[in-house]
Amino acid sequence: MNEKKVQEAKSNYFHVGMVSTYLMLVDNLPFEDVVFLQNKYKRLCSFFLAPCDVEAGCISDVEIDEMIDYFVEQEDYKKCAKLKKIKL
Repeated sequence: MNEKKVQEAKSNYFHVGMVSTYLMLVDNLPFEDVVFLQNKYKRLCSFFLAPCDVEAGCISDVEIDEMIDYFVEQEDYKKCAKLKKIKL
């Protein structure tokens, strides 16, 4: 696998992790439902934050800020706005 494909694979894996954590945190999807979606769309199981921490509400503002920064880079401002509401 060449270097470009490796970088694309890492980027995709990270993106899936961010979106998966977002779905649990903002949309309140259970872990099992998120894994089902990952399998349905043939994505590797990936989460930015530990699902057990998300389910327990053990998420810091710093972690939410990291997610916001990521979605700003992706220009997905709707997700940013919803994440900011969680911090309030």
